[in-house]
Amino acid sequence: AKADLLVFVDDDNVLDPDYLRRAVDIDRRCPFLGAWGCGDLQPEFEVKPPNWTESYWTMLAVGTIREDVWSNLRDQLSTVPCGAGLCVRSRVAREYRRLCGEHALRSEFDRRGADLTSGGDTDLALCACDLGLGTGMFRELKLIHLIAKSRLSLNHLAKLAEAMALSGELLWAVRGQTRPSPRRGLVGRAIDYYHRLRLTKESRTIHDARVRGRTRASSLLKDCKKS
Repeated sequence: AKADLLVFVDDDNVLDPDYLRRAVDIDRRCPFLGAWGCGDLQPEFEVKPPNWTESYWTMLAVGTIREDVWSNLRDQLSTVPCGAGLCVRSRVAREYRRLCGEHALRSEFDRRGADLTSGGDTDLALCACDLGLGTGMFRELKLIHLIAKSRLSLNHLAKLAEAMALSGELLWAVRGQTRPSPRRGLVGRAIDYYHRLRLTKESRTIHDARVRGRTRASSLLKDCKKS
């Protein structure tokens, strides 16, 4: 790609007819941003989704923001766009390419085959902040996300939750940022256990999957330090 502005579109995204024009408009009026994206991602489901899944639609890149948002803070994830419809300045993409060559763990952030690990889009967007620019999301950028039946099963959502938890921990470790520590000691574990028991079957399954993901990340990071 040789243009100054890159727009990433997944094969299950249907951009609004004026998406690219609006992306260019934002490029011109917001030179302080290095990465921005869709603030209105509407789902088109292959089948009617079970009611319990709605709490987890954000994991499927579905949702609408109330107002335009942007910042230049690395830990302000509410302003970081997802990969669907992501707009990135070419110099931000070049910085990301440079960083990928410096840290092997960055290769773990994106999906390969049936592997559901993610985070490459977030890492790419945050490179804007590394360069002194910002990230943002805009309501005028709209797309439809086609959601296949297979992505609405509890098994798939649990696998996705585990992979996203794993990726999130690795991403912050690579970027040298700290994450809130889990509760320690007997009292903390007892509180966690109590809250877990109060969850529905589906929520408990996804909660446990996230715990597994964070545990896997911790083990992987320890192995990296040893090597």
